[in-house]
Amino acid sequence: MITSEFRSALAVLLLVLCAPLALQAQHFEGEISFTFTDTDDNTTEKLEMLVAENRLVVRGNIREYVDLPLFQELITIRADRNDVLIHTDDAVSAVNLGELTAVIRQFMNNNRNSQPQQQDRIADRTRIEETRETRRIHGMTARKFILHDLELESRETHLWLAEAGIDWEQLLSPIDQLLRTIGGGVSLSSVNWPLSMTPLLVEDYNNGTLRGKMEVTHLQRRALTADERDIPSNKRQISLFELMMGQF
Repeated sequence: MITSEFRSALAVLLLVLCAPLALQAQHFEGEISFTFTDTDDNTTEKLEMLVAENRLVVRGNIREYVDLPLFQELITIRADRNDVLIHTDDAVSAVNLGELTAVIRQFMNNNRNSQPQQQDRIADRTRIEETRETRRIHGMTARKFILHDLELESRETHLWLAEAGIDWEQLLSPIDQLLRTIGGGVSLSSVNWPLSMTPLLVEDYNNGTLRGKMEVTHLQRRALTADERDIPSNKRQISLFELMMGQF
């Protein structure tokens, strides 16, 4: 079964994986789909992303990874505007990242069951090993890294990383505090693999048995429409208060 810690780490990856940087001369723009598999109970979850300059759109069962009522099945992170668009079926709320972080922190303080377990820095508990293995994934050469758990020798995580022109560390700064809040202190600044590389496949093993994995199952370059990048023309804009009144 996929552990809560593994899910928290994957949630962080979801929010920033393959998100582009404004400073890059060329950035990825298009569609990315992910499949999360729990091999113990043979269940899968799928998430779709739309990526463009300063934009990251996430669609799917977000509450499976971030158990907060505010989040719907569609959110848009607008890095250049320092906000998040939270979509409902017919409306959307543009929420400042600082305000959203404060609201989430207050919600967690009032609901102890929603508070994520605080995690130590991944880098403090693991040793990373770069192997000589490579494989082609979605037209890119991925290199295999292994994260060895220093506290539980039977557990290790296999990462297939590729140079995709994405600097995670630089991208993380606008949403770092939000990630720390919803991820129990886990953020990409706590990991110890090369942040200039993108995981295309992540496998969690215990005693040599695959327990769960995350993989990119679809990747296609295309231009995003204006409605996909910002507030859709067919949706009305609502305040955070109106959004909350509809949720609680």
